[in-house]
Amino acid sequence: MANSPFFGIDIGLRALQSYQTVLDTIAHNVANANTPGYSRQRVNISSTDPFTNPSFFRPMATGQIGTGVEVDSITRFRDASLERQIRTNVEMLNEFEAREEVLQRLEAAFNEPGGTGISGLMNDFFNSFLELNASPESDVVRAQVKQLGDSLSDMFNRIAQELIDLREDVDSDVRETIAGVNTILDQLGSVNELLTGIAPTGDNPNDLLDERDRKLGELAELVDIDISEESDGTVNVYIGGRVVVQDDIVRHLVAVDDSTNSNLAAIKVETDLTGPDVEPLSGELKGLLDMRDDESVGVPFFQEQLDDLAYYISDYVNAQHQQGYGLLNEGNGHDFFVTPSPTNAALAMELSAWISDPVRGLDRIAASANSTGVPGAGLPGDGANALAIAQLADTDVSELNNSTFSERYNTFVSELGVFSREESNKVDNSEFLINQLETIRDDISGVSLDEEAAKMAVFQNSLNAAAQVIRTMDEVYSTLIEMMG
Repeated sequence: MANSPFFGIDIGLRALQSYQTVLDTIAHNVANANTPGYSRQRVNISSTDPFTNPSFFRPMATGQIGTGVEVDSITRFRDASLERQIRTNVEMLNEFEAREEVLQRLEAAFNEPGGTGISGLMNDFFNSFLELNASPESDVVRAQVKQLGDSLSDMFNRIAQELIDLREDVDSDVRETIAGVNTILDQLGSVNELLTGIAPTGDNPNDLLDERDRKLGELAELVDIDISEESDGTVNVYIGGRVVVQDDIVRHLVAVDDSTNSNLAAIKVETDLTGPDVEPLSGELKGLLDMRDDESVGVPFFQEQLDDLAYYISDYVNAQHQQGYGLLNEGNGHDFFVTPSPTNAALAMELSAWISDPVRGLDRIAASANSTGVPGAGLPGDGANALAIAQLADTDVSELNNSTFSERYNTFVSELGVFSREESNKVDNSEFLINQLETIRDDISGVSLDEEAAKMAVFQNSLNAAAQVIRTMDEVYSTLIEMMG
């Protein structure tokens, strides 16, 4: 039994179709050479089954005849392990960047070192009492003391309010990030749905898989994720141990006002609003939460340090001021600052009504340590109590780890600088590592235009040869038909 007279044309046609698919894929690679997240694709071709298969009923002919070539699949160049490594490092980078940005804003709020910050105003304030000691009856010097006390209070108020505003800004960023996470989760659910429909057809949805991986990369920037990939290419996504994407089912994260934390956002899964909070381990969301809530490195830490400093300055100055006398016959026991509270002391710091009085406030500054005895005014020319207040600047305060006010302030401002530099170093190191990993990924998955051009030339020649086979076979069959006619 002979082969079909069109056997050769069939072989040529399969070759023509296969090489055309290769050239189409090369064109697709070239077109996407600069598309972010695109993975280079390759057509896998192989020989078709020979004619005929061994059996008792095979045609009586010598040997087996090859039947040509066909496309097995179109696969993409992608290293799943490398992608996981990149995602992990991207999570950490965005966590470090979030912390770095907030720390830089904290540095801007304190504005140190500089002549207009708390450090300079504290020095000027206590030095003004030295001048008052030398000229206890001078209205000009007294006005300077009052003005500097007011300026120091205003600076504490301003920075305290900036820290409150900063914490609220970070909370807004948390809520926006949660919304961004949910958007990407919805997109991954849609990709999963498409993949589920494509898998049964046996196709290789390479572009859709690239889209899936891009979305996973974007999600990793915001929050740490765990994923498990199914055989059809769909992924289950977990955040904080909770499944948030499964097939095309998506569970959003929800920002819930937390009454135990100034109504700032706690993160829940929409299907479990009464359950435990979702606690990210890395990613931008983790960095924001750290800076918003962490009492050892975040905004609350610096709020506490600022409140402590304002509280003890007010408390110590008041205690000493109460010992002295002003120029009027009003006795002693009066505060210079409003009696402080340990909570929100920096925000509430201000001159007492006793001193801020526009008519008698200057005369009430208790510069004198001694009363005339009749009937409670300070001894004329006595500035001993003003000197005692001035000397508080050099007093070790037990409640502030036996440091002076300036030492305490400089310590936590220095800590802020250290924290900021550490995060900046982490950012630099992470960026360097990610750049290296992405270079490796580009070598694996990226498109080389030179390589694609070389392959195009090879397969163009192959396609031309297959076309020539078809033309030749056509001529042969035409001759054969003429002879039989």
